[in-house]
Amino acid sequence: MKPKFLPYAVLPICAVLMTSVQIAHADCDDRRAPGMDWSGCKKTNKMLDESNFIGSRFDDANLSMSELDKSDFSGASLVKTDMTRASATSTRFHNSDLTKAVRSELLMFALLITQAVQG
Repeated sequence: MKPKFLPYAVLPICAVLMTSVQIAHADCDDRRAPGMDWSGCKKTNKMLDESNFIGSRFDDANLSMSELDKSDFSGASLVKTDMTRASATSTRFHNSDLTKAVRSELLMFALLITQAVQG
């Protein structure tokens, strides 16, 4: 024999848990700053040069054709980020996660030169 009050007791508990959970999401309108989250954002053909993106998140973002020159992406997450035809002269990617990121050959050359100079 099941107690009939059990479903009614669980319902308020579930409601409280659902309202207390906050979902973190990227706000594509956030200003450039260290530690910000632009995951999934479309930032194509943007002038993002000389920016401090230390510890920021760009997972699955589109930065294609953007200017990233002299920016600092140290410790940033750029997983699956599209950087096709992006310019990244003198840009730092020290300890950044570039797993499955789409990069142009020119950007790859800049990354190799940057790592050689830093290393």
